[in-house]
Amino acid sequence: VEDQNSAPLPGVTVTVNADSLLGGAKSTVTDVNGEFSLIGLPVGVYTIQAALPGFVTQERNEVKVPLGGAASVIITMPDGGTFEDEIQVVAETPVVDPTQVTMEQTFDSVYLQQAAVGSQNRSYQNMLYQAAGADSSTEAAGNPSVFGSTSGENTYYIDGMDTTDPITSTFSANFNYDAIQEVQFQTAGYEAEYGRTIGGVVNLVTKSGGNQFSGTFDTRYRSDAFYESGDHYDANQANDSFLDVSATLGGPILRDKVWFFGSYRKVNREQDVSSLDTGDFMRTVTSDADQGYFKATWAPSSPIKITGTYLTDPRNTDGQVLQSVNNNHDRTEDTGGDRYILNYSQVFGPAYLSVSGGMHAGELSRYAANQEIRNDIYFNAEDEG
Repeated sequence: VEDQNSAPLPGVTVTVNADSLLGGAKSTVTDVNGEFSLIGLPVGVYTIQAALPGFVTQERNEVKVPLGGAASVIITMPDGGTFEDEIQVVAETPVVDPTQVTMEQTFDSVYLQQAAVGSQNRSYQNMLYQAAGADSSTEAAGNPSVFGSTSGENTYYIDGMDTTDPITSTFSANFNYDAIQEVQFQTAGYEAEYGRTIGGVVNLVTKSGGNQFSGTFDTRYRSDAFYESGDHYDANQANDSFLDVSATLGGPILRDKVWFFGSYRKVNREQDVSSLDTGDFMRTVTSDADQGYFKATWAPSSPIKITGTYLTDPRNTDGQVLQSVNNNHDRTEDTGGDRYILNYSQVFGPAYLSVSGGMHAGELSRYAANQEIRNDIYFNAEDEG
């Protein structure tokens, strides 16, 4: 904070507030260099007010604190003199993040809602392909190749917990698209804290609720009944349907003390598969997915915040949609699991402590679709002496 002559102003009371700030507004005072710092703020859009007797009080709106970064704002306070009226300045506040040297793309909640991703691609995995350097030409869907790395060299964090599959080294958690607060995708130059990766780092934060109740309901349906037959296509030849139903609800349990946010999503897909060689019908593949999520946040005092998160995403697919796979080679697949995350954070003046613990129990099981088909192989070894 500085005066109209660009001289630093010590002793200025700086107050920040946002809808995403549990516990109410936070305040601090500038030091002898006119600098101030508020750490441990959640992702969100903030209003900043600077006040000092003898100077005109200043307010800055729409100041964005990004995921994994910081917002640096310069506030100029003119001498108040005998001026007793009010001046309102409306302008976009330029924000510079001096803590970051990474190459990254951040997708906030507004971008996620307005992006044209299609009904079937409403997931954070599909958003990653919109970042520079992310290649979608790999066989592992939802796992981008970043600047030439393989699809198994990325790391996926959800609310601070590493949810990368330890077997396939790919993503393993799915949940409601409308429960995402912000996604940060770092593709180069990231810090050493992100180990065990040479591809990209996906850092995702979920919504936490607020002092006002709010929610969403979204339904998307597609069926071959909506298709029209033509000269080269028979809409009645194959069954193809897709249903995606999701809902969210968040709000206060105790205003400014305890918030909650929950969501549920049901996804069903049915698709007929025909032979690649003859075009004859082979099977109908059905996929069912249930995605549940719940988060509670408690602020027992202003500098302390405790957060608990539960995430589950079981999914069953009773076959493969690849036309090159014959029925006797078909397989079913069960994926998903449960995740538990507990976080304790506290601000100690200029220091910030964050301790997290969690459990990630994921499943990836594959079985033959037809358990009755067996190939018995016998080995006969002779001792030739």
